[in-house]
Amino acid sequence: MKAVVLAGGFGTRLQSVLKGLPKPMAPVGEGCFLDYLLKGLISSGIKEYIFCVYYLADKITGYLGDGGKLGISVDYSVETRPMGTAGAVGLLRESLKETFCVVNADTYIEVDLRECLQWHREKKAMATLCAVKVADSGRFGTLVFDSRWRIIDFREKAASGGNRWINGGIYIFEPEIFQYIPEGTSVSMEREVFPRLLKSRERIYGYPRETHFFDIGVPEDYYAFQEFISWKREKGDI
Repeated sequence: MKAVVLAGGFGTRLQSVLKGLPKPMAPVGEGCFLDYLLKGLISSGIKEYIFCVYYLADKITGYLGDGGKLGISVDYSVETRPMGTAGAVGLLRESLKETFCVVNADTYIEVDLRECLQWHREKKAMATLCAVKVADSGRFGTLVFDSRWRIIDFREKAASGGNRWINGGIYIFEPEIFQYIPEGTSVSMEREVFPRLLKSRERIYGYPRETHFFDIGVPEDYYAFQEFISWKREKGDI
């Protein structure tokens, strides 16, 4: 299974601390956030990657190269203008003819994608979202499921927050997804494509995980991830 990594965002809210680096290159420990993201994906057996890049693309391409030093294969889709989370994937419709996964390059969730893929196949899903339960969902939209973990609603961010299921930023798709992504235009996966799937009553499921989750889009969560990695290193888990 190929992984598409969405790494083209501006990281506006984090630029005060990044000083000219794209979010995936945010320093963490002796490396960067991307190192830990890839470590989890590689441990799930994924060897082929397509990085969708735009902002400061040369920083990412120069760091990873062809992926050989990590024992993986890395190709790049370099956007000429921002295409959004779905538009970036839409550019790859001719390259993705089998089941594939999509990963946000600024979120970290501990998940074995082999198990997620098995769940996806058992559900006969067209789209599966890794769902994670967080103590404070105020920054995120939340997911609503039926008894079989089929997604029946996406709810906008709520100031009240609370302990709820949210989108963890990792997806498994069948190539049918491209029917819902217009060609050549900027499109959001979260705000446009997923609601279209619900409206069409497509097979869209959540894969529930109660585990560590970080979205480093704001400084406080970026610092929390740095502390998390330090804690894991002290435990000998890294």
